[in-house]
Amino acid sequence: MKKIRAFLEGLTGKSKENDSPQPRIGMVDPQTILYSLPTIAKDLPELEEIPAQPSSGETVLHEDDWRQLEFLPTESLADIQRQMKEFKAFEAEHRVEHGWRKIFVRPSLPGATFGETFTLTALQRALENNSPERIYLSTTSSSPRAVKNGFALPLGGNVLLYGDIANNRVRTLAGSVGEAGDHMRVFHAFDRITSLHPVIVVDWRAMMIVTEKSGEQYQVWRP
Repeated sequence: MKKIRAFLEGLTGKSKENDSPQPRIGMVDPQTILYSLPTIAKDLPELEEIPAQPSSGETVLHEDDWRQLEFLPTESLADIQRQMKEFKAFEAEHRVEHGWRKIFVRPSLPGATFGETFTLTALQRALENNSPERIYLSTTSSSPRAVKNGFALPLGGNVLLYGDIANNRVRTLAGSVGEAGDHMRVFHAFDRITSLHPVIVVDWRAMMIVTEKSGEQYQVWRP
C-alpha cells in the first residue's frame, strides 16, 4: 500500500516532505493534439516586417483566418464545389468531440483568379470606398507583419473586405465579419462586386456558397 501511495504521490508531484506541486515534463502523443478548426488556406500572402506594431484601430487577422470567407470569380464555381465536397467528407471523417484530428489544407485553384480588369481602383469605385487601409497577419509564434500589397476596405457594421493585389489587379478578395457583425453587408458587397465581375461568395466554415441573386433572393449551394 505504501508503494502505491508513493507512486501516486510521484505522479501528482507531492510527497510527505513537500506538499506543493512540482513541475513535471512529459511526452505528448502528437496524435492526441486536436485542431480548433477544420480547414485553412494553403497559400498565404507575402508578409513584410514593420517598424512598429499596428495600432488598436488597424486590421490584424490570424493567419488561420485568411480566406475563410472569400469572393471568387463565378467561372470557378464547379471547381470550388468539387473542392468543398472533398472538404465535407474530410471534415466528417476527422471530426471528434472537441476538434479535428487533421486539418484540410486548401490549395488555390488555377481557375479561381480574377482578370486584368478587376483592379483595386475598380473595386473601390464599385464599393464607394476610397480609403483602403493596411492589413496585417499574425501567427501563434510571431508578431503581426504587414501583408505585402495588401488592403482592407471597412464596410461598416464590423465587416470588412481584404486581400492583396499584383500590379493593381486584385489577386485575393476575402471578407471578415467581426463579433456581432452585420452579415447583410457581405451580401450588399456581393451585389456591388457582381456589377463589376460575376462572383461567388464561399464560406468554408459554414460549408456554403452564395452563387447568385435571383430577384430579392440569394441562391445558396451546400455540398
